[in-house]
Amino acid sequence: MKRIMMKPTPVGVASFPKLTQPDYKYKPKEGEFSVKLILTPEEAEPYKAEFVAHYKELYKEECGRQGKKKLKTSQHSPFNPEVDQQDNETGNIAVTFKMKHKIYNREGEFVFEQRPTVFDKHGKPSEANVGYGAKLQISAELKPWYVPSLGFGITLVPKAVIVREEGSGGFNPSDASAYGFTIDEEQQVNGGESLPESVFGEVEEEAAHASDF
Repeated sequence: MKRIMMKPTPVGVASFPKLTQPDYKYKPKEGEFSVKLILTPEEAEPYKAEFVAHYKELYKEECGRQGKKKLKTSQHSPFNPEVDQQDNETGNIAVTFKMKHKIYNREGEFVFEQRPTVFDKHGKPSEANVGYGAKLQISAELKPWYVPSLGFGITLVPKAVIVREEGSGGFNPSDASAYGFTIDEEQQVNGGESLPESVFGEVEEEAAHASDF
């Protein structure tokens, strides 16, 4: 399916960030990177509007691919109200980003690994942990998917993250500007190499559950 890069998010607060080490709790075979980015409704509105515009375009393409005028749509959205520990809504929006670490084909054969590229506030690659409460911007790819039993949906895949302010936790490759991030001239650090863009082939993935996306 066609994949599209979104513009970088507004700066938001990281909730449950798992961006430097994959989590195998729910994906014991593939592993998964994920984060919920907390934004105010005003901050989330233009980002969601861009998402919805692309959603309509990709949905129409999938209808054509399936030879149908309408398709069932998934009830799972990346945009949801944030809730506190008592399950009360805070008034903010939690935007969910997910990326599988290891990719397998339909035959169960390993194909490749992927991970989000993480930059520090100077726009340089870093491997330090991204802590809870860090202030981030995320450059995400839209990954559309369709499973007849679940419907059509789109996952926000975090291709790159820039840490504007560290959280309770301080960061692999390229220049942050290549992902659309703006770097303060005074904060830039000279030196370093730009690595080639990652190229991922088309891989068919068999879906069994909405959490796979």
